[in-house]
Amino acid sequence: MPTVFHRYTALVKKYPYRVNALTSGLLFGLGDYVSQRLFPDANLHHHDPEAHPAVNMFKSARFDTHDTPYNYQRTLRAVVYGSVVFSPLATWWQTRMLPRIHFPMSAFRRQYMSATTQRQSRLHIYDTMARLFVDQMTMPSLVFIPLYNFCMVAMAGYDHPFAVTREKLEKNWWNVLKASWTVWGGFQLASLLWIPVHLRVLAANFWQVGWSSFLSYCHNSKHHSKLLDELVEVNDQELSIGYK
Repeated sequence: MPTVFHRYTALVKKYPYRVNALTSGLLFGLGDYVSQRLFPDANLHHHDPEAHPAVNMFKSARFDTHDTPYNYQRTLRAVVYGSVVFSPLATWWQTRMLPRIHFPMSAFRRQYMSATTQRQSRLHIYDTMARLFVDQMTMPSLVFIPLYNFCMVAMAGYDHPFAVTREKLEKNWWNVLKASWTVWGGFQLASLLWIPVHLRVLAANFWQVGWSSFLSYCHNSKHHSKLLDELVEVNDQELSIGYK
């Protein structure tokens, strides 16, 4: 009798973009839910400008949110971003492009290393490291960070989204990229080594819950810059809806 996992595996192989869009939207929404519950709008809490930033973050990190109404539209934005923007890009990259990247070597040497099981294992490691390098050097810096900022700014309703996005990237791009490498580098290595191609987006989505919660807190708090080296700077007084 097929299990739920087996059914999911069959569906994601047959309809990769549709299934990943569904799971990505749900898990991005979960990430925003966690962020809102764990870090209700930091601007509504009392932040002492003289206190250590960690103290202020500790004060805001609680599940007692009776004084902070839940922002359903913000979560909806998270779902839309995960389903419509992140999911198709991640599916295309993980299933179509990354498998085509190989460690640079001659055809003769590649044939030689494919001759035995032991050499095939070494070749797999070489190819994995090449894919990891290309992935980490291109997708976060050139695609996901700029795209994330633009989508959040556009959905927040700014009049000049391109100008605002450029300003935010000038402030936060490098720090967010370093945080991304810290959070995603090891996971992506493990994913490329051991997780089947058709399940990588799902695995990334589960890992993404914590990361999107972190980004959501950053994007919706104007006090996070002291604590997180100005990863993202958004003044919630100027936005009815911030992140997602």
